[in-house]
Amino acid sequence: MRVFWKDKNLFYLGCNAAFARDAGFADPKDIIGKDDYQMAWRAQADLYRDDDRQVIESGCAKLLVEEPQTNPQGNSFTLLTSKDTPARLPREISGVLGSYLDITDRKLAEEK
Repeated sequence: MRVFWKDKNLFYLGCNAAFARDAGFADPKDIIGKDDYQMAWRAQADLYRDDDRQVIESGCAKLLVEEPQTNPQGNSFTLLTSKDTPARLPREISGVLGSYLDITDRKLAEEK
């Protein structure tokens, strides 16, 4: 399971080690302050950021959504992603918390 969290301006505040590896970083701290346009999956940045904004603006979670992702080597994967609002200040959402699983092998098996 990969886990990440962003502020309301969609900059990464942190992630777990599995997410950092997917992003091409050895240390989860290296992702702090970056956005999706600075990641290997920059081709999907608009898709991810639109989802993040919808979650932040609506306060409603997006659960178990299939999404594409490109890794640092340029390979494509299929993810099963969930996003929610991790914390709320009084009447204000402070960011987005997300997690995903790589379901590429399952999708390939289904296609066969």
